[in-house]
Formats: sequence, C-alpha cells, structure tokens
Amino acid sequence: MSTPTSAITSVISERDAEPRRAISHAPVPDAPAQKISVRDLNFFYGRTQALYNITLDITERVVMAFIGPSGCGKSTFLRTLNRMNDTIPGTHAEGHVEIDGANIYAPGTDVVELRRKVGMVFQKSNPFPKSIFDNVAYGLRINRLTNSKTELEERVRRALEDAALWVEVKDRLKSSALSLSGGQQQRLCIARALAVRPDVVLMDEPASALDPIATQKIEELIAAASSICISTSRRLR
Repeated sequence: MSTPTSAITSVISERDAEPRRAISHAPVPDAPAQKISVRDLNFFYGRTQALYNITLDITERVVMAFIGPSGCGKSTFLRTLNRMNDTIPGTHAEGHVEIDGANIYAPGTDVVELRRKVGMVFQKSNPFPKSIFDNVAYGLRINRLTNSKTELEERVRRALEDAALWVEVKDRLKSSALSLSGGQQQRLCIARALAVRPDVVLMDEPASALDPIATQKIEELIAAASSICISTSRRLR
C-alpha cells in the first residue's frame, strides 16, 4: 500500500525538527605500509617448476607463516625474497618481487645489501666455528656498521638479548659457539641475523628440531620482533 505524501512530509519534518547532535569520529590509525609485493612469481630448478604464479602482499610489522608439507615450496619461496636461490646452479625465477617498491630481480641489484636488509635463519643451525661474540659480530664487522669497539659490544649484547640468549652466555662470550646446545645455537643464529637490524627476517622452520622449551623461546622471540618475520612450518600448533 502506498504511503500518502502528507505522511511522508510529516515524518521528514519531525525528523528534521530533532536537535542535531555533533558527531565525533575517532581518528583512524594509518594502515601499515606495504613492504613486500610479489606478482606472478614462478621458480624453476632447471626444467622443474617449483613455484607457480604466486601473488601476495606483505605489510610492515607483521608475522607471517607459510604452513604446508615437506616439498611444497615453502623454503624455495622464502629464498626468493633475498635471492639465496641464486647460489644454486641452474635455477631461475620469473615474475616480479618488490621490497620497498624496488624490484629485487632488476639488473644491477646489490645482492649483498639485499641480504643485509632481508636476513635469514635456516632450519638447521649453522654457527660459524668462532666464538659466541664473533658469530654475532660477524655481519657488523664485514658491513662496517659500527664506529667503535664500545658500539660493537653494545650491538652484540642487544642482539643476544633480543634472541633471549644473553643471560645464558654473557659470562662466556669468548667460548666456541659450537659448545652451545642445539636450541642455543639456533638462537645464536637468530641473534647474528638480528645484529645488522634487517627490515625482514626469514625463518625456515627455525624450531623443527628443537625441544619444547627452546621452541617456546623462539616463538616468543618471533612474536616480539620489531621487524617483519616470515616463517615456515610443516604443522600448525
């Protein structure tokens, strides 16, 4: 049934006659900026294709996990983000990968600088046959990121603290890194990666071979990280 025009006019008049209240809007926080952009990424080991048409965006200040069975391409994809696959003969990538708006596969890309910006922790801990201190200081020294011995020592201490390892090793920094337990060695490798303050940390199943206590410490470290953490896992816990 149609509504008489007079009734509509009456409703509108009564609504408009009500006192108008000021509407306040809470400020909307800025959305995190896009850090990594992947478009139509394909990757090949020789003639064997391992990755198919991957497209995704990753924003700043996030923890992202890729979960799947062994052999599905998780590690391969991680290594495309800092071009670690370049070290494997016969491999090549197709598509587009940008970090901070720059195509990392463009000719002339400084791969050393890229890997400083995008650090990586491997599934199997790989400490250098050096002291605990020298392991963490390694990247700082070769990249000349400190100006004094005091600054170097402070950066090493901060990285070990961030990796939840400082309390356990502060009195034996000159001891061999190979004397540490498996969980400690993995956290040392994380400290080594964090020492150069990368924008992105790639972690390839960092806790797969560790006991529950060591695993919990690494998970807490990932949750507290200030940089982007991208991790892989074969299972969801």
